[in-house]
Amino acid sequence: MQNKKNFFKILCVFCSLSLMLSVLLLPVSAAENDDVKQTYRWSYIQSISVDINFNGTNGSVNCTASRQTTATSIEGTVYLYRYQSNTWVLVDSWHNSTTRKSLPISGTFNAVGGTQYKAVFYVTAHNGNASENASIETVKTCN
Repeated sequence: MQNKKNFFKILCVFCSLSLMLSVLLLPVSAAENDDVKQTYRWSYIQSISVDINFNGTNGSVNCTASRQTTATSIEGTVYLYRYQSNTWVLVDSWHNSTTRKSLPISGTFNAVGGTQYKAVFYVTAHNGNASENASIETVKTCN
């Protein structure tokens, strides 16, 4: 009888550990071609991505967000910062909203070689009075 109790205790511990490990190891983000993309398992937001590109001293920020079919609209704002004197300084921001499934936002800026730039993308998906928020960021250096 004691052996059965011990066996069931060990079995329960093993099952619990297996379940916890499988949840911890589920991928929720992936990098694609140097851009940062995050896929959510939420009710209204399907995915968001942000990328900074440089062509000499011409910089661009490209963001995309998509909504689940449970959301009726989606909006987003991207803030671009440059690292200067040990602090992040706001360079520019862009906003857009839509009732379509996909929300693109892009902007251009004059870049300085050797300077770090950070883009922070804030997204809100709506369904009536309910909403869901998410954000993502990336940092790149202009060479």
